[in-house]
Amino acid sequence: MKREFSLASKKVIDSIFALREAKTTKNFTIIKKVNQGPHFRFLISIGRKYGNSVKRNLMKRRIRAIIDLNSLVIGLFDFVIIVKTFANELKYEEIKKEIEGLLKKSHIINGE
Repeated sequence: MKREFSLASKKVIDSIFALREAKTTKNFTIIKKVNQGPHFRFLISIGRKYGNSVKRNLMKRRIRAIIDLNSLVIGLFDFVIIVKTFANELKYEEIKKEIEGLLKKSHIINGE
């Protein structure tokens, strides 16, 4: 994923959290906001209770790969993916299924 697809501004991140338009599962939460830019932007939030830095970075790499696979069908949204501590027991296929399901459920993926 290119750097232009990541959210970095504290002001934008706070505005997304203020809307609280969220969809949740046992392992993940997605909060979204409509974007006026040329493409989508996202942020992955994962707490220290999840595990050590190796486990946290592995989960972030997996989620970025899933987003990259679906990048052509994602609409113009800013969204935050919050990873809960229960997700550390999931395999890649389970993570992919759950993230894609949440993207469809929250209408971030186009044409669904």
